[in-house]
Amino acid sequence: CSRFARSGVNRLNTTTAAAPSSLKQAELISRQAQEKFELSENCAERAGLRGAPGEQLSFAAGLVYSLLLLQATLHKYEQALSKCSVEIYRKVGLLYPEMCVHERSLDFLIELLHKDQLDETVNVEPLTKAIKYYQHLYSIHLADQAEDCTVQLADHIKFTQSALDCMSVEVCRLRSFLQTGQEASDFAILLKDLETSCSDIRQFCKKIRRRMPGTEAPGIPAALGFGQQVSEILLDCRKHLTWVVAVLQEVAAAGAQMIAPLTENEGLQAVKLEDLAFKASEQIYGAQGISPYECLRQSCNILIATMNKMATAMQEGEYDADKPQTKPLPPVQLRAAALRAEITDAEGLGLKLEDRETVIKELKKSLKIKGEELSEANVRLSLLEKKLDSASKDADERVEKIQSKLSDTQALLKKKEKEFEETMDALQADIDQLESEKLELKQRLSNQSKRTIEGLRGAPPSGIASVISSIAGGGSGAA
Repeated sequence: CSRFARSGVNRLNTTTAAAPSSLKQAELISRQAQEKFELSENCAERAGLRGAPGEQLSFAAGLVYSLLLLQATLHKYEQALSKCSVEIYRKVGLLYPEMCVHERSLDFLIELLHKDQLDETVNVEPLTKAIKYYQHLYSIHLADQAEDCTVQLADHIKFTQSALDCMSVEVCRLRSFLQTGQEASDFAILLKDLETSCSDIRQFCKKIRRRMPGTEAPGIPAALGFGQQVSEILLDCRKHLTWVVAVLQEVAAAGAQMIAPLTENEGLQAVKLEDLAFKASEQIYGAQGISPYECLRQSCNILIATMNKMATAMQEGEYDADKPQTKPLPPVQLRAAALRAEITDAEGLGLKLEDRETVIKELKKSLKIKGEELSEANVRLSLLEKKLDSASKDADERVEKIQSKLSDTQALLKKKEKEFEETMDALQADIDQLESEKLELKQRLSNQSKRTIEGLRGAPPSGIASVISSIAGGGSGAA
């Protein structure tokens, strides 16, 4: 993983680069292993498969088999990442550190190739874990993505041929383990049947490969297209191939340990290998008491029937299709476009922010001026409030004085009114008394006048009467 940047900024880009890089590594190791151990269709016919050469050939065939399975998985992974949504792409990108750990298994194998130390003693468990990891990752995040049918079938053929190589090697090794004279045993017949099945399936693979896209020869389709049902059939084939190879590898590995202490002329009884086959079948197929004769033959029959059907469909052009004219934009490009838009928006926001900062500065200046004006207004208001308080106090004092004067004046007025009323009452009483005296005097005068007149009528007035009359007449005129 040293060739990739480990920063979070480059994580999504390195995720896209991880699949092609791992594919190239797997192809390199597979090709180098085939050259180093001289793998071919007829390699199983070599002599000496009972000893170390057989173990080396088994290791090489198993390694190439695992690498081709990894390549098929990474092809699916690569295609899915080229068309999935940006959200899924980002989720997978977050798992890059985990992918980096599994990628080291390939780095390790390449290093061993450079040192010429790649042999049957090498532990390939990290490679197996890497394959399971990528398969699990694909099933969780990318299983809904459509596969390229051409790539899918091409990978299936390569994987099948590699699995057939493994089967052939292990069958030949197991046959070499048998004691002389066991050729007619059920186990030996099973090995012969498996060998025949391998040959039949190889022929179907060759028929399919003749019509695989990739050349412009007449009658060769530009691309392939088939439905989900065919994809599921291919997956089922791969499952049965994996089971058969796993059983044969387990039996051959256990048989190699049993035959190691024996001499060159000695061998194993078929029944011992049969017991190993029963145990391996139960373990691999996951069914208690299952017979290796039944399960292995059934798996091979399913493979033969399926590959025969596929070869016939290919020859009849059932899967022929045209290349897609347009391809959806990869999520990395969509993400890049979105990122560029975000950057552009950020630049625009930066300019807007600068304008806003200028406006904020002007507002701050204006606010400062307004603050100073407000401070001055507060000072003036304080002075006015003080003046108002002083004026209020003076006014209150004047009001109190006026109120006091008013009270005094009102009291004096009431006193004068009372005195006036008393005076008026006294004067009115005097007037009433004088009027009464006047009336009384008038009455007396009237009475006196009557008497005088009567007296005059009766006698001449005396001197005294004249005097009184004159006095009365003078008094009347004065009144």
